[in-house]
Amino acid sequence: AGLLQPDSVEGSELEIPEFNVSYKPQKISPKFQSTVRDLLHKKIPDSYMHPQFVSDVMKPLQLQQLMNQEVINLSGGELQRVALCVCLGK
Repeated sequence: AGLLQPDSVEGSELEIPEFNVSYKPQKISPKFQSTVRDLLHKKIPDSYMHPQFVSDVMKPLQLQQLMNQEVINLSGGELQRVALCVCLGK
């Protein structure tokens, strides 16, 4: 018994991948007092401007049309889409 060293690949250390977890509750209430764009800039500044993230996440979620809307004025479904985008961007 004891601490075992990880396997190594011929001449180099085996890298253990890093995983991130995001949680999106079923019911969310909008508290952010600005636009969707400002929210994304605050929560996921690197992701929401990245071309890959835009094409893989934001376009399928149809967020471009919501970018200038106030978060507190979003419908329930729109709010869920924004929250999902934030989770995927972390």
